[in-house]
Amino acid sequence: VRFFCGETKNLNFLFFYLYCKFVGMINYNNPPEKVEIYFSKNKTLIQAFWSVSGLIGSTYLFLVYEVKLILIPIVVSLIALLFELRKIFRKVPVIIISKNGILFKNDFLDWKNVTKYEIIEEHYRQKTHSLKVETFQKSTVINIDGLNFIPEDIRSLIILYKGINKD
Repeated sequence: VRFFCGETKNLNFLFFYLYCKFVGMINYNNPPEKVEIYFSKNKTLIQAFWSVSGLIGSTYLFLVYEVKLILIPIVVSLIALLFELRKIFRKVPVIIISKNGILFKNDFLDWKNVTKYEIIEEHYRQKTHSLKVETFQKSTVINIDGLNFIPEDIRSLIILYKGINKD
């Protein structure tokens, strides 16, 4: 299933504007200069809990049964826990959406060069969401699962800021 955003139409911007006015989400007379999107602390803490549980269980089995093969789940749990701890203590935003464009890692995508953008929903073992942004030069796919904004909010922010940047 794909939610196509494409070029921002005035009608889309109007509906989003009315929705946000009704909900009171954003002051449209003076929207923020940029929106910083981080990893969701709640989701990351839950994943870290499962990593710690796997580590404790594997360590217990290793100590009780002394089977060397159980060292593999211990190492995997430690690596997963380290990745989750990096996400928890990360101070830098994952994505910055502003009036000028989208900043992801060190890649800045200027609104003037963006030709198409869409939220892609895929079903493998579980549902995943990605943001695909196409420019004149390249196409960038950004995983947006596990962030502190849901995909629909990210889509709305893109409509807002790309609509503001129209010439």
